[in-house]
Amino acid sequence: MSQAPRTVLAVLAAAVLILGCASETYLLMPTPVLYQEPSAASVILQPQEVRGSSTDLDLLYITDRGPETDAASNLPYGETRAKSIAFGSARVEIGPGVSWETLDRESRLAERTRELNLSLGRVAELGRFPDEPYGVELRAEDVPMELQRYLAPLDKVDVIIYEGPRTDAHGHFYFTTNPRVSSDVIQLLRYGRKPGDPGRELIKVAPIVWKFPQTEK
Repeated sequence: MSQAPRTVLAVLAAAVLILGCASETYLLMPTPVLYQEPSAASVILQPQEVRGSSTDLDLLYITDRGPETDAASNLPYGETRAKSIAFGSARVEIGPGVSWETLDRESRLAERTRELNLSLGRVAELGRFPDEPYGVELRAEDVPMELQRYLAPLDKVDVIIYEGPRTDAHGHFYFTTNPRVSSDVIQLLRYGRKPGDPGRELIKVAPIVWKFPQTEK
């Protein structure tokens, strides 16, 4: 497996493929706003000197979904949640016939000139963490105000609220269809920017709770 992800957009889309149908193809998610600027950095993270002839990606995945129990399904994981977190290798194929140059150019366009299709290849679970002692479903409104006031000075925890239309059966993949939300995720993971920083123009609604000013594309 490569030591670094090759493209940010495919990493964000990997969960959709692993939890979706392994025999289907999906379009590469819309380009996040911050990558649409003429001076934007390349979406491709893989250095040119280590690129192979194929743009297929070997990605590390982490999931708390339980194994698929339906014998008729070809999915690696089902809809139930497990008491433990699994991790492994998932191969994402980008095609058809996409070169690195084409992928780099098209992945930075607001309106693409061709389709970039993603399909799921081999999935290999490499390990699983021990079972959790208990399961918790935490919502933003469940965080007590006293706890928020305690956590705020530590500057380590933020709750980001997205209010928008559900884009899948479970409501998990909104970040793959909304360029502003995917851009916010990348600003955090790739550049370490905090809520309210340039590029993360969020509205603060409580000591550690923020929301997006817009939820539509």
